[in-house]
Amino acid sequence: HAGLESRINCVAGNVLDAAITGKYDFIFISNVIHCYSSEQNRRIVNRCRAMLEPGGRLCLKDFFVEPSRTAPEWNAVFAVNMLLGTENGDCYTLDEAERWLRDAGFGRFQRVQITKRDAMIIGSMLRQEQCAAD
Repeated sequence: HAGLESRINCVAGNVLDAAITGKYDFIFISNVIHCYSSEQNRRIVNRCRAMLEPGGRLCLKDFFVEPSRTAPEWNAVFAVNMLLGTENGDCYTLDEAERWLRDAGFGRFQRVQITKRDAMIIGSMLRQEQCAAD
């Protein structure tokens, strides 16, 4: 028990259009992006950016595939499952996720391999003066 309950807010709803209010320092999206198309994920990232405080961070945790899209093996098979079982789902590369974040105004990326299947990418929202310098 870390005593952080008063600082954590969980919001239920469709990530594409849930009515979420407030400003946040950190948004964590776990095992969601594989359900959506690349364009829908861009929309999710942009929505999150609008909800972050200056300097806030967005973390996308999911089953990422390597650029060949054939490894890790479990993730590649899961990607086929998403293609067959969802309207727009797929597994993406960390480079694709970073591009969504970069296009939305994030920078200073951190990639973390959690397990063979799971990884996350964290982007920090750039402040206006950083955007002008980039």
